[in-house]
Formats: sequence, C-alpha cells, structure tokens
Amino acid sequence: MKTSFPEGAQPVERHERGFDLAQAGHEGWTIEYNYGTGARLRGIGQSDLGAWWHVARAAAHGSRYHCAALAELAHEERLAIEVQCGPTGIPLL
Repeated sequence: MKTSFPEGAQPVERHERGFDLAQAGHEGWTIEYNYGTGARLRGIGQSDLGAWWHVARAAAHGSRYHCAALAELAHEERLAIEVQCGPTGIPLL
C-alpha cells in the first residue's frame, strides 16, 4: 500500500495494521514515512511531543488504533516515546 508523503520523504511500502492516516489527521498528528530513518510520529497543529503524549496515553489505555499506530513506528522512535511518555502497553520488539 502506498501513502502520501511530506516533502523530502521517500516513499516506502508499509503493511496495513489497522492504522488510518485520515483519523490521525483529525486528532492532530500523523506518521511520516521515510526510507532512511523509518516512520516517525509528528504533530499537526501541535508539537511532536504533544502528539507523542496523545498517542502514548491512548495506547496505554488500550486503544487498538493507537497501538496500531505505534506499531508502525521505527524502533528508535517508539523507544524515544516510551522514555519521554512512559510505557505504552505494547512491547518494544
């Protein structure tokens, strides 16, 4: 499945895991896919840290959608989110 990418990002294939960029956009965040660095969670109209807190908190409370979003991220990005925001309730593999 192909997605639209921010300027400068390289398109990559991703596997569908129940994650929808449109819903994320309505919540004020998105996932930026980049071939070199992997997927990163970014804020839209809020800071990246604000987006991290929103998604991490929802995932920790059992939101399957937000857990699926975290599963899309590069390992380093998920680790940074857990260090900053605390455990999300899904294992870092």
